[in-house]
Amino acid sequence: MTTPILIAVLAIIAGVIIILGAGGGLIKPMQARWESYLVKAEEGAPKMKEQAEQAKNKMQNSMNSAITGSTRRTNIGR
Repeated sequence: MTTPILIAVLAIIAGVIIILGAGGGLIKPMQARWESYLVKAEEGAPKMKEQAEQAKNKMQNSMNSAITGSTRRTNIGR
């Protein structure tokens, strides 16, 4: 009967140590890492938006030229 209680108490203690990172020592480095990821993402967002817009424009131009080219071919044959 005491074995399950002992295991539960040890699991709680181990969980607390892991979560707090041995006194909170792992929290600040992870916070700094996440902040640097977010800064890089914010800096790269305008470039990604511009590239997406360029890709969209290229796709529309390709579609328009494909449509125009197919109507020219059908009109020439008549």
